[in-house]
Amino acid sequence: MRKQHYLTISQRDSDAFHLLLNCNCCLHSHLLNFASENRIRSYLKEKLIERVDIQDRFVYRLTDKGFKAFSREITPENFRYHSNSIEHDIALAQKYVSVMTQDPSSVWRNEQDLKHDRQEQVNALREQGRFHDAERLLHTSVPDCSITMSHGISYGFDITTEHYTSEDVQLKEDFCSEMGMEFHYERI
Repeated sequence: MRKQHYLTISQRDSDAFHLLLNCNCCLHSHLLNFASENRIRSYLKEKLIERVDIQDRFVYRLTDKGFKAFSREITPENFRYHSNSIEHDIALAQKYVSVMTQDPSSVWRNEQDLKHDRQEQVNALREQGRFHDAERLLHTSVPDCSITMSHGISYGFDITTEHYTSEDVQLKEDFCSEMGMEFHYERI
């Protein structure tokens, strides 16, 4: 019979979980901002995260088991973010680490959260009879995240690649404008 191991979830575990929840995957150096080497080994041993080898390096990704285990102990503040581009996720994780280490009280809303928020806003506009405004909002594109700093300033943020057209970026700017926040982006 296999020995059962149980992790007691700490604040640092919660921070590591939210990094992976909001960015899909991250580099070892990113995860070290929130978890020790020993803790990372424990996550791997318990199969809460997995190591994914890519070209000349590797990333960590939250497993379904990890999502369930952490979710039992920590109420997720966000929907689980999914992406198809590891390089994009690495850049997003770098932004997440930068924001959350400089201002830990910041609020990060990922792309899935913003899609949910947009749909709620569209429904509210329709209930108010503002169908044109609802349709305009539906034709925007949400950025990768919104960040609300502890001093109250909010902005949308997106990692763009060479595949993004100026129209793609404009649709994200339109969403941020509709939601009353600035838009920032970083090209990789």
